[in-house]
Amino acid sequence: QLSTGANVIAYDPRENRLYIGHGGRQAGDAPTAKRDAGQIAIVNVAKVTQIGNIRTNAELRPGAIVLENGGPRLFTTNAFGSEVVVIDRKKGVVLATWPIPSAERSGTVALDEARRRLFVGTRKPGLVIVLDMDSGKQVTSFPTVDGIDRLLYDAVNKRLYATGSPKTPKNVGAIEAYRQVDADHYERLATIPTGQDGGPSLLVPATNRLYVTLPRDGERNAEIRVYDTKP
Repeated sequence: QLSTGANVIAYDPRENRLYIGHGGRQAGDAPTAKRDAGQIAIVNVAKVTQIGNIRTNAELRPGAIVLENGGPRLFTTNAFGSEVVVIDRKKGVVLATWPIPSAERSGTVALDEARRRLFVGTRKPGLVIVLDMDSGKQVTSFPTVDGIDRLLYDAVNKRLYATGSPKTPKNVGAIEAYRQVDADHYERLATIPTGQDGGPSLLVPATNRLYVTLPRDGERNAEIRVYDTKP
């Protein structure tokens, strides 16, 4: 059974398992609010059964999850904190906690295993912070879209995409596209407006498509906008 705040999911197609972030303190909670620690539930998709639960040792709920394909690690952020928690998903134990002192709110994450880089998107301030995925050492950072919601990495074309929308009266979202020059250097290619509250997104590198969702806004119906990412 999941506790409160379940809202981030990662899927392991080889094991056919879901990893679901839940629990922890939520935004708006009083500092004295009693909540269970942040946790990650493991679900067997074929049997639709929860088969495990990993405590992150953090008081805040998980903000994002990314799985390593070439090993057993799982990387997660704290939704309203400033650290990355590294977990062995096979053993169900925390391996390390990497603080991110340059950020107050770390959120989304993406992974480049070939060049051993972990990308962390932060909302306060709006940055992409690039870490060595083995040591947790910060190697660089650069400004990104306000209110970042997703970071998506295209390993074939060496592109990084950030989507999000600022918490302002108009809330007009945007995509920011970056070229990976090498493991430590990134060049902004374009900033593309999406629409009102356009933040959640999905990248499908096999078809060179980026999908961005926009919620209903007054008379405008909810939308999924499709972008061609072919270089």
